[in-house]
Amino acid sequence: MVRMGMLLVIGAIIVSMAVAMMFFMEYRPVVLETDEGQQLTIGPVRYTLTYEGIKDGLEEINSNRTFMKVGIVAENLQGEPVVTEKRQFTLLDKKNNQTKPTHGEFAGESKIIAYFALDGDELDEEFEYRIMVRPTKEQASLDIGFVCMANCR
Repeated sequence: MVRMGMLLVIGAIIVSMAVAMMFFMEYRPVVLETDEGQQLTIGPVRYTLTYEGIKDGLEEINSNRTFMKVGIVAENLQGEPVVTEKRQFTLLDKKNNQTKPTHGEFAGESKIIAYFALDGDELDEEFEYRIMVRPTKEQASLDIGFVCMANCR
């Protein structure tokens, strides 16, 4: 009787682990990587990010910082309007800091220019600068994209 109980407990543990692994495999995020200028599709939205250069200080915010200027084009493949949000984009810099864009236009359907504050006055030639793109809740996707913006290898 005790053996039968032990077999049932061990069987329940194995079945629960199999179910958990099945859900993990189905709902894990897919990591997509591209280079600057190439298209990146996350859910129903196709993004194209381009490196627009470095800008020193901006009059609007009276800053002495240096910014990476990034052009973002978002196109919905289902024909619906796309609303991009500031929190979707993150710059990963040489110290692996995660920097959100400080300003830019984030409510349109055409090309958006975003400014990411840099740590220093210019890009470090030995480091790969990447932008992480996350989907919005409306896109209903688990994919995460990384776009290499400068010093790609």
